Amino acid sequence: MNAEKGFSQNQERKESFTYTGVQGWGVTTSAWLFQPEKGLAIISQLNEERESRDQDLIGVELYATHLPPAIRKTLPQSAIRTLEKHIPPDLTPEKALALIKKFPNVPITEVHAEFNFSFWEEVYRTIIGEKFFPEVSDGGITDRVKLALKNRRDQVAWMLFFGRATQMEAVDIASYLNQESQGQYPNSSGTGLNLHTNIVEGFAQQGRLNSVKSQVARVLAEPERPYRSPIMRRLSHELNIKGEQLISDPATIREHIVFRYGLDGLTLGVDHQLAQGTDPTPSFRQVLDVVRNIHIAGGKGSRLHTAIDFDDPNTRAFLSSLFTSRHQHPIKLFLDLNPLEMGKLSPEEQFELIAATIDRLEDKQKASLDRLK
Repeated sequence: MNAEKGFSQNQERKESFTYTGVQGWGVTTSAWLFQPEKGLAIISQLNEERESRDQDLIGVELYATHLPPAIRKTLPQSAIRTLEKHIPPDLTPEKALALIKKFPNVPITEVHAEFNFSFWEEVYRTIIGEKFFPEVSDGGITDRVKLALKNRRDQVAWMLFFGRATQMEAVDIASYLNQESQGQYPNSSGTGLNLHTNIVEGFAQQGRLNSVKSQVARVLAEPERPYRSPIMRRLSHELNIKGEQLISDPATIREHIVFRYGLDGLTLGVDHQLAQGTDPTPSFRQVLDVVRNIHIAGGKGSRLHTAIDFDDPNTRAFLSSLFTSRHQHPIKLFLDLNPLEMGKLSPEEQFELIAATIDRLEDKQKASLDRLK
């Protein structure tokens, strides 16, 4: 990706609109974090049916997981194979390439990078970075404590099974896939990289961000839940803005991450706002000019990344706004589901859930667009 393709710090909104609603659909491998190959097999089957109906293919955002060196060096391969249903795989560029060759009708359009930038951030976030009493919708102190414990559990899992961005594993995977997709499919949009803002800032501080941008088709900043990160202190002091806001608030990220570092746009995660009982529509409209991808799921309180609740008023309001929005660039909508919830379903039930959800989203968009005519 050339630097000129990204937004500049002084980018102005333009008023010429080319697109309305959503231009592509996708699923993240969060749903099959422990066995992404099974997820790609389901999407491949779904895409076979969609191709027969002359519909666009469902894309995939691949989570770049790894095995801790201690596990790789200590446990025999037979033990690792026994545990494969309970721990994410050790994805390498070669293994990722093998996946796209095995499932050529499943475009891996994005790679999700690590959650922590450095060893120091891993430790800091686990101990004091995560909030002790995070906000929840329709819940009391017990629910807030449950969510705080869950957030720390997730952080420990991210440390173990994603590693840190300084190891460059996600960048390498995205780079390999980008080269392969552009070489094999001349009309491909390539493979991009989703980075949480602490990762963007970490690479910027080390002078490596431009190198990362040059290796992939696009770099998108992704908000996360608010927490305290030592990586964000320098920028926080310079701008006089809380680090938590630079990590979680889409409008702040648009102004001070996307524009500042010339990124290609924003991946907007509306699933956490919906789980908190908040309508994401106002924040979506604030950053519409830079949104490229959207993550969506259902959830409530501490139960996150469940199937979309189409009866939820906030979900209905957001989808209505999304499907009638006019913008300058294509937007893709990705289902971002919980692997523990998906693991309760058979492969056939997983297929039906994904197929029915995307069919319903497409039907709702069609109805919204018909009303505009």
